[in-house]
Amino acid sequence: MLDGLDETALATIEREHREGLTSQQILDFLNAAQVHITEATLRKYVQLGLLPRSVRVGRKGKHQGSQGFYPASVVRQIVRIREMMAEDWTIEQIQKEFLFVRGD
Repeated sequence: MLDGLDETALATIEREHREGLTSQQILDFLNAAQVHITEATLRKYVQLGLLPRSVRVGRKGKHQGSQGFYPASVVRQIVRIREMMAEDWTIEQIQKEFLFVRGD
């Protein structure tokens, strides 16, 4: 696992955030663990099909709009993507791996 995100930390995030995570929460967890990723990179991973799209959830109150939530498991997926990239996998290879895993 990358830096401060071992299996225990990832399982804790998933257990404590069953309702999902905002993009900012994801970035905060990763950056705290020295896994530097930007909002633009997160969006790119979604566009490439490496991560699921966020689910929009309305906020309580008039004119509050909605907020996007990702499954807490995306933190684990991002860590895996970064590990694969560090091992010189291409984006195409990573896409194939994730499509194969999702197909099970």
